[in-house]
Amino acid sequence: MPMTPGDTWPDASAALKRLDELRTLLARELNALPQAGEALLSALTGADVSERELEIFSLLQQIDDYWTDPGETGESRRDRLVPALQRAMLDEARVRVHERDLDSGYLACLPESPEQAQGPALTCSTLWVQLHDDEQIEMAGVLVISQDQGRTLLMLPGLGITGFATQAMLLETLAQWLNTPTLRDTLLGNAQRQHQERLAEIVQDADLYLEPFTAADVQLQPVTTAPFKHAFDRLLNKQRNDIRYACEQPGTEDRLKRQSLIQQAIDMPGLLGPAAMLELRELSNRQRQYQRDLPEWMKIASAADLQTYALHLQRYDAAHAAMLSVLGGAASPEQFAEMQLRTRLANDLGVDLDPRALTIDTRRTLPATSETYRVTLPLTELALYGLHPGDETAGSDFLDQTLITLDGQPLDAAYSALNPAYLAAVIDQLDLRAVFATFQREAYQQQHNQQMLRALARTRLTTLGWAAKMQGHIQPEDFAIVAALTSTPVSAPDPTIRVQQIKLNDRNVMARLLVFRKQDAQGQTQRLIMFTSEAPGRQYFKAFDTQTQLLHEVIGWTASPTMTTWLLDQVEVTARPELDAQLTALREKPQPAKEFLQFIDHPDCETALRSFTDEQTRVLLSEQARHTPDWYLRANRAQRRELLAVEHAIEGALGNYQAQPHTRVQSFQDYVHQRASQQIGKLLGVPAGTVDPDLIVITSERETLTYTDMLLKGYNDSIDPLRTSAATDATFSGPEGIDLSALSPAAVAGSVRGQWLADEYTALIRNTLLNRENDGYAYRRQYSVMITQLQMKAAALRSLLKGHVEPAQYVWLKKHWITRT
Repeated sequence: MPMTPGDTWPDASAALKRLDELRTLLARELNALPQAGEALLSALTGADVSERELEIFSLLQQIDDYWTDPGETGESRRDRLVPALQRAMLDEARVRVHERDLDSGYLACLPESPEQAQGPALTCSTLWVQLHDDEQIEMAGVLVISQDQGRTLLMLPGLGITGFATQAMLLETLAQWLNTPTLRDTLLGNAQRQHQERLAEIVQDADLYLEPFTAADVQLQPVTTAPFKHAFDRLLNKQRNDIRYACEQPGTEDRLKRQSLIQQAIDMPGLLGPAAMLELRELSNRQRQYQRDLPEWMKIASAADLQTYALHLQRYDAAHAAMLSVLGGAASPEQFAEMQLRTRLANDLGVDLDPRALTIDTRRTLPATSETYRVTLPLTELALYGLHPGDETAGSDFLDQTLITLDGQPLDAAYSALNPAYLAAVIDQLDLRAVFATFQREAYQQQHNQQMLRALARTRLTTLGWAAKMQGHIQPEDFAIVAALTSTPVSAPDPTIRVQQIKLNDRNVMARLLVFRKQDAQGQTQRLIMFTSEAPGRQYFKAFDTQTQLLHEVIGWTASPTMTTWLLDQVEVTARPELDAQLTALREKPQPAKEFLQFIDHPDCETALRSFTDEQTRVLLSEQARHTPDWYLRANRAQRRELLAVEHAIEGALGNYQAQPHTRVQSFQDYVHQRASQQIGKLLGVPAGTVDPDLIVITSERETLTYTDMLLKGYNDSIDPLRTSAATDATFSGPEGIDLSALSPAAVAGSVRGQWLADEYTALIRNTLLNRENDGYAYRRQYSVMITQLQMKAAALRSLLKGHVEPAQYVWLKKHWITRT
C-alpha cells in the first residue's frame, strides 16, 4: 500500500532537522581547515624549488593532521564525519520520499545505520568517465548503489541523491549530462581540478573536437571495502591532489589569485556535507512555489505565447528604464530628494550612501517649557521639510542634540564629515521642496522626455494587450487592432481603426482611458477595445460590440468605491469635487445625461498618445500643486521655517501630553459603546460586554440601525401615519447563538429614551480632566493653553501666507492673542 504524506511526514521532519543541524556542525568544523600562509605564497613565487616543495609538503601535512585530529573523544575527525555523512544520506532519502522526489522503495538501497552492512543483493560502485582509450577520470566521492541491476541510487556530493529505475538508465542519463554544458559541470565538479581544466580547454578550443559521450563512456567500478569510507577517502585524495595542482599550476603570477585557487582546493566548496544539497532543495522549493503561484493563464499558455510575452516584457523594461533615466527624479518629491542628496553626498564627501537609509533624530525643546520632544525623519524627508529657525546657529538643538544613524546604527569614523552642521548647510542650500515643482514641470515639458513617455505608453499597451489576449480578456482579433495602431506605421494607416480618448461630464478628459475603435467601410462600429490603465482588479483591457455596452460598464464603476476613486484620480485635483458629485448622483440613479460620455477623436495613434500622456502629466502636476501649494512656495524661507517649527512643536506637545497617565480618558466613541453594551446586557439579562451592541441590528419600516446608533442618536419618532416607528414595530437580528427573544420594540425604544450620552460624557470630562482636585490638573491646564496657542500661531501664519489676513492683522493676532498667557 503506497505511503501517504501523513505517513512520511514525521520521519521527514525529523530528518530535515538533523540535516540542518549537521550543516551547522560541518560549517563550524570546516571553518577550522588550514589556510595558505604567507610563507607558502612567498615560496611559490620564489626560485628555490626545494623551499617550494617543503612549503607544499607542510600544507599537505596540516591537512592530514586536520583529518586525523582525535578531538575530545579520541576518534579522528575523519572517523567522526563518515558515519554522520552516511546518516545524512539516509535522512536526505527520507526527505525526498516525503516530497515525492524519490520512491520509498529506494530506501532499501541504504542501510539504517553506519554499523549495518549492505544487503547481499546490493552492489556499490564508484563512478569513472572514459576520456580516451587509455585514460579514465574518477568522480571522487560519488557512489552508485544498485539492487540486482534494478533500482539504482546515485549519490553525488553537492547534488544529493537521485534515483533511477535501472543501472542502464543511470548510465544513459549521465552520458546525457556529460553532453549538456550546464549539467556537465555538475558531474565533473567531482573530478580532480587538473582534469576539469583540461576538459574545459578542449571544449573552448575551436580547433579541437570533443566527441559526444555515450553510456559506454560512463563506467562503474565495484567497491569491495566499506563504501562510505571509500567515497570519503577518495574526496580527501582529490583534496590533496587539487591543493598540489593549485600550488604548482604554471602561469599564475597574481598572488591573490593563487591564494584563492589554493583555498578553493582546501575547502572543496559544496562537496562535503548536506549544505549544497539543502540550498538546492530550498531553491527548488522556491521554484515550485513560484510555478504554483503563477496565474492559470500563464500555466496553460503555449510556449510560443510565453516567449512572445517575454519579448514584450523585455521591450517594456527597456523603455521603462530609459524613461526613469531621464525622468526618475521628477516622478515625486521623495525621488527628487533621493537623487539630489545622493549626488551631493558623493560630490562633497566621496561616499555612495542611500539618503533614505540615513535617519536624523533631533531632540528639541518646547517653547516656554523645559520639556523636550523628538523629531525623527529620514534624510530625504528632512531635506524636503527643511530646518527650524536658527538651526545653523551654534548651540541650537539641531547642532547639539541630533543623532545620525545609518540603517539604524550610529555612523562610524569614516563618516565623521557627515555631521549636523554639514547637513544643515546642504538642506538650506538645496531647498528641495521649493525647487521641485519647477524641476518637475520643466522635465515633463522637454520634447525628448515627452517622446520617451509616448514610447513607454506604446510598449505598455502592446505588452498588456498581449497579456490580456493570453488571459482571454480580449480576442486575438482585438489584440490585432491594438497592435496595428500602436506599432510604428510602415504604410498608410487603416482608416477603419482609430484611437480615441474618453471625456466624462462634458469637461473631464480621462487620463488613463483609451478606446481602440474598429469600424466597417460604412462607418458602423464593429468593436470597441477599452484600455483602463492601472485599474483596480488588474484587468486592463475590455472589449465591447457597441458604445452602449461600454457606457454601461463605465456607469457600473460608480457603484464601486475603488473604481470611483480611480476615476477621480484621472482628472486634475480642482476638477474632482464636481466629478465626484456627478458620479455620486449616477450611483444613486444610474441614468446618465446624453452627453455624459463622449469620445475624442485623433488623426493617428501618435497624436492620441501625445494627448494621453499630456493628460497624465497635467494630473501629476496638479497633485504636486496640492502637495506643495502656491502659497507655500510664495512664502520666504524664514516663514517656511517658522511654520515647520510650530507644526513640529504641536506634534511634540501633543505627544508629551498624551504620554502622561493622568491625561488619558476614554474616548466618546468608546464611552458610547460601553454604555450601549451595558444597556443591551440589561435587556438580554447577560453581563455587560457579553454582546456587542454594534452587531444588534434593529429594523423598522422607517429605518435600520444598530443598538449603539439608536442609543447615541435615538430613533425616528416623527408623526407618520403610513409607517410605524421602531417603538411599536421592529425586528431584531444579531450574532449567531445570541438569544434575542427578550427584546421587544417597546423595551428597546424605552431603554434609549432619556439617555443623554453627550451630557454624561461632558460630566465625565469635568470630573476627570477638568477637576482641579485631580492629580496633574496644573500640568493639563498649562499644556492645553500652550497647545492651543501653538495651533493658533500655525493657523494665523497659514492665513497670512494664503492671503486670508493682512500682515498688520497677523501682527495684531500674535501680540494680543497668540502670545498671551
